[in-house]
Amino acid sequence: LINDKFIVSENGDVTMNNAKITGEINATKGVFKNIKNEQDTFNIDSNGVCHIGSFEVAGNGLTSITIPFSVVAIGDEAFWNCYSLESVYCEATTPPVGGSKMFCNMLDQPLSCVVYVPAASVEAYKTADYWSEYADYIIGYDF
Repeated sequence: LINDKFIVSENGDVTMNNAKITGEINATKGVFKNIKNEQDTFNIDSNGVCHIGSFEVAGNGLTSITIPFSVVAIGDEAFWNCYSLESVYCEATTPPVGGSKMFCNMLDQPLSCVVYVPAASVEAYKTADYWSEYADYIIGYDF
């Protein structure tokens, strides 16, 4: 599931050094909770990734993440309390099935990150279940 570019400290913190995640991300809740990315951005490879599970990236300090076109579902609170998240790039032309509070803070309020989606799909995202909560933050982007 993950390559050899992870460093695990004695206290259990995991640091990524230009690592990529491949395969299906839908295993244990919070699997990426303590990952600290030295470059503050995270790109999920599209090779087989189809689902980001509930709380999968919760509490992470990332500033940017790219969700590939292959992702068809994002679980409840998948990016809950990712307080540093400034931008989400979602490549899918059809909005993935969304989970409640996908991008929320500890108070269950939407994070103020910009969600970039394919320009032709902006309206679909803004009106899709659960994505509509972030309509003010959804912007068209040419991938």
